[in-house]
Amino acid sequence: MIFDLENAEIRTITVGGAQRVFMFIAQESRMSLKDSLQQKLETQADLWRKQVESLRAQAEEKMARAKDEQSEAEVQREFSEKIQDLEAHIDSAKSKLGELRDSSTDQLESLKKRIDDWLPGKR
Repeated sequence: MIFDLENAEIRTITVGGAQRVFMFIAQESRMSLKDSLQQKLETQADLWRKQVESLRAQAEEKMARAKDEQSEAEVQREFSEKIQDLEAHIDSAKSKLGELRDSSTDQLESLKKRIDDWLPGKR
């Protein structure tokens, strides 16, 4: 099993005059790499869903204040591309979650790199 070792503690202990290095992983911090990646993808997808909801609410508010059809069309253009972009990211996250669920342990490291490179703020 592969563990997420970000919270692991490494200690050097002298045993019989020789120094030994031990890694301690707290029981509660044990999360498989697969679980960790799944959590990252689900968290990011949830964030994007909330952004879509917020953009739709902003668009509705602006549409209500639009004075004519031309103004309404401008509001549609302003928000449509942003919403479509976020929805495409959500679809990609769903696809990556499916790929993750179907992946074997041997595939996890390369999948982790691809997911980390793809997620915002990781480039």
